[in-house]
Amino acid sequence: MLVTVLPSARVIAHRCCGVRSKTWQRSRSPLAGVTSIIIAALANTLVKCGMVVALGAPGLRRPILGATAAIVGSGLLALWLA
Repeated sequence: MLVTVLPSARVIAHRCCGVRSKTWQRSRSPLAGVTSIIIAALANTLVKCGMVVALGAPGLRRPILGATAAIVGSGLLALWLA
């Protein structure tokens, strides 16, 4: 099943932010929370976009890819500004 091989948002945040497990769990920083929420939202968006591209109608692919690119771009901008 595809879902079992996808990393969790925590794993992605660990790789992105370079923090260790105990530090991450004890962190009360608002920046850590914002970063994890943005990463989770981007991962969710990319997975759903992949599902639409793989399973959706051909006419739906281009608008979804454009919207996904805009969402991912704004999410990366938010991460950069955070």
